[in-house]
Amino acid sequence: AVVHQEVEKAIDEYALATRLDPDLKEAWLGLGKAYRAYHDYDKAKETYEKVLADDKRDKTSKEALKEIKAEQKAYVSHIPKEYQSADQKK
Repeated sequence: AVVHQEVEKAIDEYALATRLDPDLKEAWLGLGKAYRAYHDYDKAKETYEKVLADDKRDKTSKEALKEIKAEQKAYVSHIPKEYQSADQKK
């Protein structure tokens, strides 16, 4: 519960930082990391893809996107098939 609150706080603070300075790459990377910790893989992917749109060579984002794919697969493997959405079964 405490960790959950800390991650929510991190998301709020990094999101604010990206609004205050949209070009601050470190804020975007921190936001992506916080979304991953929150298991919000869709928003994490969007965030890392935004970084890559600005810097196609960003290794941190490329690696994070690979890791997210593996994390999603592991996360979904614990959900009974009848409760998975069509895109989760892939």
